[in-house]
Amino acid sequence: MMEEFKGEIVIFYPEQQKITVIDQTKTNEKVLELEKIILETPQIILKTTNLIHGGIYARTVFIPAGLVATGVLSKIDNMCIVQGDITVTTKDGLKRFTGYNVIPAYSGAKRAAVTHADTYWTTLIHTNQTEVSAAEAEFTDEVDLLQTRKSNLLDEGDTKCLTP
Repeated sequence: MMEEFKGEIVIFYPEQQKITVIDQTKTNEKVLELEKIILETPQIILKTTNLIHGGIYARTVFIPAGLVATGVLSKIDNMCIVQGDITVTTKDGLKRFTGYNVIPAYSGAKRAAVTHADTYWTTLIHTNQTEVSAAEAEFTDEVDLLQTRKSNLLDEGDTKCLTP
């Protein structure tokens, strides 16, 4: 179920830093501001699984409840399958998704999200690539922000490519 989020998300960080993610006209700028703050805090490992099959790259991230996160800037339109309870920036403003949802995602979007319950987020991306790293580079220029590229955050087995 999708519903428009009535209100604003205000996030407080140490030293009284505050960010409000509400104005859709400047969403990418607000998300970048939030991301800068988040990257200064201790990071956690998000379990990520990858599958490339039939010209589709499926990237599933498990996001635990109570987490504030940002995504990478997408270069191509894609689709997302969301299962859980999450409030996220969209082209139409903040939306809360509960249960199971399939949503469009547009190139040029950078998202911020707050999870209210454990959430699985699967991004489906058209690709002709056969390697995860190549598919990631095709999807975003911000590959250095992906946990699959940050070996200092990953333990062996935290990201994997499933085989069909």
